[in-house]
Amino acid sequence: MNIKVILFFCVLVLMLNNALLVFTIAHDIEKSPPELQQEKIYGDVKIILPENTNEAEDTMESIEEQAIADAKHDVKKHINKSMWFSVGCFLPVVGPIYSQGKIKTIPLARTLGKSPEYIAFYTDNYRLEMKKQRFTWSLGGCIVGGLTDACLAGFLINRYLID
Repeated sequence: MNIKVILFFCVLVLMLNNALLVFTIAHDIEKSPPELQQEKIYGDVKIILPENTNEAEDTMESIEEQAIADAKHDVKKHINKSMWFSVGCFLPVVGPIYSQGKIKTIPLARTLGKSPEYIAFYTDNYRLEMKKQRFTWSLGGCIVGGLTDACLAGFLINRYLID
């Protein structure tokens, strides 16, 4: 095959990778859970509130806030930023899609001795925050990898196609 045809297909593949990257879907983490009359649903857990809902809502909010703060703190400690950046850089479209996969391990040492509500909030928010961080770092790797590929393609085109 001719070198010009090979370079043309390489540039075409790079352009399609960047176009597909724009349509990658990110999760909206900040949505609040739906509320019902006498029960609340948090993720997959349904909690039935006692008769005095004002006190129960105050304790639920503090449990929820503490669990979310703990989950975000633990994700910052546990995420492997360089690995997810490299995955995004070397696997342009596959990296961000793969980053949204199932989280297999959750550090449960933080949940020992805690209430079931805290455990539910913690695990849900840990999974969501970990997916968000994975996606962010792999998307950053995709952008850097795409720019590097574009520079390399421009160099090759300039070197071999322009006489």
